[in-house]
Amino acid sequence: ETPGTRLLIATKLAGKDVHALATEIGRALWERDENIAEASVLAAAAKRAGLDADAIRKAGPSDAELDKLHDAYTADALAHGVFGAPSYVLPSGEFFWGQDRLEFLERALAAK
Repeated sequence: ETPGTRLLIATKLAGKDVHALATEIGRALWERDENIAEASVLAAAAKRAGLDADAIRKAGPSDAELDKLHDAYTADALAHGVFGAPSYVLPSGEFFWGQDRLEFLERALAAK
């Protein structure tokens, strides 16, 4: 598993803003053309999201535990028909895939 994936899962488990972190990691990759496998890039992305990557990782589970969670999350996503990112599955089972479908997701969430 990658350091970024582990950081995201640890952030989620810590109850921190994983969405903000994922957004900043995505920006690092797609807008800043940075190598998100580098610890310094992840730390900077976390800082931009208002998070401390080192503190989150030190307080969180081991790499092996995070990797097991990643595998479980992946299996769950596949069971729900997820095949790419970003993907969103509502409790109703309604499925949204792709950045260009976020407007439809927002409408569905507002209607709930």
